Amino acid sequence: KRKNCSNRLLEDKTFGKLKHIQLNWDFLSYDIKNKIASWKTNIAEGGGALSFYFSHSLYYLEYYAGEITDIKSLLAYSKESINGGDVGVDLLLKFKNDIKGYAHLRCDSSGLNRHQLIFHLEKGTIFLENENSILKNFIIKIYTDTKIDQLYTPKDKPRLRNEDERVFFVKRLAARFVNSCIQGRSMIPSFKDGVRVQELIKKIRLNS
Repeated sequence: KRKNCSNRLLEDKTFGKLKHIQLNWDFLSYDIKNKIASWKTNIAEGGGALSFYFSHSLYYLEYYAGEITDIKSLLAYSKESINGGDVGVDLLLKFKNDIKGYAHLRCDSSGLNRHQLIFHLEKGTIFLENENSILKNFIIKIYTDTKIDQLYTPKDKPRLRNEDERVFFVKRLAARFVNSCIQGRSMIPSFKDGVRVQELIKKIRLNS
């Protein structure tokens, strides 16, 4: 199985054990920008910043740091969200293996577009970030006591003219799903992972 660079650095403990994980994700969603009342801003229909956007983050936070055992949550709201759905999520996290974490998301951030995942390790910090894009422009930087390395910059994926950048990756995910069905194997993320995320979302809403 091919793994990305950040996975290898963490699994190989190149810079020691993971101590703290931090997420910063800010952008302006299409629905809020254009004042659209849709399911994406309706909590009852699976919308809102927590259910619609942060569900992905809950999965990969546990993927990298292990099972979440305790969550302190704060949800933010805005009149710009026509259906009243939450637009901000801030979490203090504890994981099963004593790793701590902080996660932040705002989907009503005008002018700020960033997605950062920061791994604080015993001997350094791994910084994964992209700006002004949904799926491209990611860079990985390694911070240690003596230097800063830009270790990996993925190339932009080829796509048709005026094609949404997400199409390329949706095609790949769809192909993986079909192949897993044909071969009778579980896909990752699996349906079990999806249920786990829904359990975490419910817990966060109850505690906010």
